[in-house]
Amino acid sequence: MTAKTTLRVFGKHKFYSAINILGLSTGFALCMVIFLILSYDYNHDRLLPAADRTYKLNAKYVTPDKSELYAITSRFLGPKLTEEIPEVEAYGRFSRTRRRIVKVDENYFFEHELLYSDQESIRLFEPKFLLGSANRALTKANELVLTASKAIQWFGSVTQAHNASIFVDGKPFQVVGIIEDLAPNLHLQFKGLLSHKTLDNQFERHSAANYLEELWAAEYFTYVRFAENTIHHEVQAKSQNFLEEKVYPLIRQRGIEEEDLVLDFVPVTDSHFETESAYNMPTGDKDFFKITLIIGAIILIIISINYANLSMALLSTRTKELGMKKVLGATKSQITAQLIFESVLYVIISLLLAYGLTYLIIDSRVLESIINRPLKYNALLQPITLLVSLILAITLAILSSFYPAFKYAKVKLHEVAYAKKQSNMLRSLLITVQFMASLLVITSMLMMKLQLNLVNSQSIGITEDPMLIVDMTDNRMASQAEEIKQKLSTLSSVARITDVKLSSAKHLIGSYSINMEVQQNTGDFKEQIVQSAFVSNNFSNTFDISLVEGRDFSADILSDTSKVLVNQSFVQHMSWDTAIGKKVIHRGRQYEVVGVIKDFYFKSLKQKIEPLILYKKAVFSGSSQNLTRTSFHIVVVPGLENRAASEIEEVFQSFYPEIPFEFTAMEDRIGNMYMDDRKESQLIAILGYIAVLIAILGLVGLSSFEVNQRMKEISIRKVLGASPSTLFINLSLKQIKLIVIAGIIATPLCYMFISNWLNEYAYRIELSTNLIFAALISLIAVSILGVVAISAKIIEAGRANPAQTLRTD
Repeated sequence: MTAKTTLRVFGKHKFYSAINILGLSTGFALCMVIFLILSYDYNHDRLLPAADRTYKLNAKYVTPDKSELYAITSRFLGPKLTEEIPEVEAYGRFSRTRRRIVKVDENYFFEHELLYSDQESIRLFEPKFLLGSANRALTKANELVLTASKAIQWFGSVTQAHNASIFVDGKPFQVVGIIEDLAPNLHLQFKGLLSHKTLDNQFERHSAANYLEELWAAEYFTYVRFAENTIHHEVQAKSQNFLEEKVYPLIRQRGIEEEDLVLDFVPVTDSHFETESAYNMPTGDKDFFKITLIIGAIILIIISINYANLSMALLSTRTKELGMKKVLGATKSQITAQLIFESVLYVIISLLLAYGLTYLIIDSRVLESIINRPLKYNALLQPITLLVSLILAITLAILSSFYPAFKYAKVKLHEVAYAKKQSNMLRSLLITVQFMASLLVITSMLMMKLQLNLVNSQSIGITEDPMLIVDMTDNRMASQAEEIKQKLSTLSSVARITDVKLSSAKHLIGSYSINMEVQQNTGDFKEQIVQSAFVSNNFSNTFDISLVEGRDFSADILSDTSKVLVNQSFVQHMSWDTAIGKKVIHRGRQYEVVGVIKDFYFKSLKQKIEPLILYKKAVFSGSSQNLTRTSFHIVVVPGLENRAASEIEEVFQSFYPEIPFEFTAMEDRIGNMYMDDRKESQLIAILGYIAVLIAILGLVGLSSFEVNQRMKEISIRKVLGASPSTLFINLSLKQIKLIVIAGIIATPLCYMFISNWLNEYAYRIELSTNLIFAALISLIAVSILGVVAISAKIIEAGRANPAQTLRTD
């Protein structure tokens, strides 16, 4: 009887049942997609062995004026802490990513994800070895471990790769192990590990004092594992005591008086969202995680309200039926159970359809291309996930239906009108909440769009002419850098050219935080941590950065190796009366300021322009190691970009025909700096607007139902002379009132949300004025959508023949 009654209700209200199921299934599908996105980010690094006891080390360099947080520490820190602190039972260390030249047989490749590491790191992270011994890998110099995918790419198969020999940056290595590809949701990613012992012969023959001094340097990603039941802050305190007792005295002897080093132990499970440190690997976005979670909650609220509203509306038409059931002997509990069963059946059907819709969404790969995250449908089919989904769906069904079911189950026939009135009041409240959620989403999307437009329109402060960037990597290029530059400058398609040390993929130019002493207006010197870059002659001219004061570096002035340039922010930070002639001291050497350049964004537009000092690149290029890490920045004649790329490639191929030629357009580099922001905002907009469409879908069904229920009233009004416009205004006014109330509630909520989101940006839109503008636009948009949702049905009602309408019961 229960199932039969449910099917009869479905059949009687096909249109409204379809809207209910469509809204629920679409909302469930979006929630499933959001679950997959958030679980991918949340589960980062949680599959590592002993993840709850593993920590990533950050180095914080603190001076009286500021502090700098680095994601890298000394290469010696891991083994030294393991030796000095009993609670540290294991460590791992990995060099920073950089582009390396790999020679396999006679073929050359560029590879960014080959990291120097050691046997201790393998013991810590326990990668699964397909070939080779995990216990013996990287125990000798010139050994290499590859991931399976990289082995197949280079050698065709893992078996051919095993024990093969290759060259990396000119050094020979033997492949001693093949490991499974790393899970994509690991913070630390690599395609191969090079034995750190290869570097022992070159860089690690230090006296005991120098060894300890090197703990101040920041070079490697360092991880440690604590023993069980270790208290985190006790290890933190012991590590700081070690630095203060054994390292600080040596550093003070080198003249670093006011800088302290503080070690920060970050749980490895938190490292994915640890975005404050410099030189970090790509990380997740906390704001994206929070916003996506909020949108998921809003979608759940909207589909629940949609479902509850339409279900209550349909239930209000069944009061006579329920009254008759009671007359025929049905109890309140039986009627309540029947109504809840119908609700659960609706929700389960919607849930099944949602699984199918989610599969189609994931299979299309469209979302993956937007969010740059793999979405695994199988994760939804895990027993625990299926069970939780079913429990949540049934809970939603019961919560949405229990009150109206209980209310109508106890209604007597003579109380039908009063029950309908109470139901209408509850529906109005729920519709207001629904409008509020929609307004919150639309207003937030508009504000985020305005902020991103500001970022995109902001002038970076460098030339707008096309610029190509070519990185020099091979050691042989060091001695020929000037020769290559001279040859490039003769090309007719090249307008200007300069080179900088270590161009960064995340920044316009490479820069380092360096401790130095800076002269004050009083003539005294004060320690400062300053962003420093190393550039060549013609830098400001090539980048089209104006000189505010003084001059640029010159090839004709040999003494320029003891001169520096600074930006306007540096002058402001130091409160200099005049910059020209001021001195800075670094590593015991004195430099004189000869020029002040206009501020430009050398890092992200999210950050304020920092004080910057520019050294002439030759200052720290006393070895080929430094000269190789050079990038040419080549401004080409507008309109000749393709020709310039071909001619530049010919020049490099004439020097190094065997090495692949690669270049990056400055426009692409700038775009890549904000690619994640754009993709994440695009996903948030898609989810947000779909949430609004689901809300409108519910309103269409509810409005259509209400108009149908008031057909007799409309016909009587029409007979009494009411015009169609009067009918339209009368039926729309109530809805607009609810929208205005929702807007009043949603605007301050949006203010709190957006003001928190904008904190990520140093340069941001004016909040109050833009929020009022966005809220008004949202209010108008939702009002129009709400009115349009009922207009078609009102027009149909207005055209209906009153005689025909009033004749039917």
